[in-house]
Amino acid sequence: MRSSNRKRFSIFTGFFFLATALFLSEFGTRLFQCAFNDVPFFDPARPRVAFLDHGVPFYALGADKIQTRFEETFSLKKDPNSFRIVLFGGSTLENYTLFRDTGKTLSQTITAALGSESRNVEILNVAYGGYTTAHSLVLLSLHVQSWEPDLYLYSHNFNDLTVMYYPDLVPDYSNMLTLPYFTQGRFPNLFTHFLNQFRLTRQLARKIPTTIRFSEEKSYPVENSRQLYKRNIESFLALANKNGTPTVLITEAMQSNAELFESTMRTQPYAAAATFPAFEQVYAQHERLNRLIKPYAALNNVHVLDAAEVLSNHKEYFEDFVHFNSAGLDAFASVTAKFILKKNLLKKSSSKRPLGKLASSFPRQ
Repeated sequence: MRSSNRKRFSIFTGFFFLATALFLSEFGTRLFQCAFNDVPFFDPARPRVAFLDHGVPFYALGADKIQTRFEETFSLKKDPNSFRIVLFGGSTLENYTLFRDTGKTLSQTITAALGSESRNVEILNVAYGGYTTAHSLVLLSLHVQSWEPDLYLYSHNFNDLTVMYYPDLVPDYSNMLTLPYFTQGRFPNLFTHFLNQFRLTRQLARKIPTTIRFSEEKSYPVENSRQLYKRNIESFLALANKNGTPTVLITEAMQSNAELFESTMRTQPYAAAATFPAFEQVYAQHERLNRLIKPYAALNNVHVLDAAEVLSNHKEYFEDFVHFNSAGLDAFASVTAKFILKKNLLKKSSSKRPLGKLASSFPRQ
């Protein structure tokens, strides 16, 4: 065999054994996670932000059960003696990382904080990373209102706020939500996306920082963004009130820390498509959205819990600039439970108010 052929053969053999070793390592990793960590062997082919999975709601478990993302199971037909609370929000209230690492859920934490008053209380958390007011409106319209809920806990802000930092804001938020990251689970960088396909290199992929763009000169559709935020909240409240279900609107806590904001956003692949203003503007706009919901407390069956006022200045409650750690989840649950008990909300509501009357009474700022 010629030396050149031997060299090519050696290179081919080396690549073959390397590929085989990587394949077996990947296979072994998936098998171990499947057997001991209850992680599916194959990753489900679903978008990052989903409403439906193969034609059925992601929470459906057969024809008569609801299974939340946190492996909590409830009957679709509610027990007449139960008091059912549904929690709406994004990743802040989903806090799936904390659940994955510790098994701790917000539903369980609020239930514990309610103490003896939690008898017969069911808390279904449909918050999901990336969800906006638009997602919660669809969930309520098509699904949740059929679960016979007695109370809604509702908190949205940052995900709605950031939509205007993506090009060409449109009313359905598709300027952000149709990006490949949200619709296909794709990282914008092809190399990072490739690494993310394998369990062995997934953590490496997530450590590659996202390029963040800032511009103090760019004009943003601030007022349009606020109006869309209000529109979705008002539509949610109209549906909730039509069914006589009280709603607690909860302001979102956020730390005023530019370094934390930037370091957090560099870990979010979707941020590569955005152009952010200076953090001081982001924070000011976030506070403005929190203030926008406060006048809705004047409406029938609507309450406002200013959690941001209580929690925002406690850096020990946060794992980054907006997501809670375990202590923060406890604090949020405590504040929420105390509010529910103070307002005596653990009772059946018999209030039924026509949709038209409610819609015409929304406060205008």
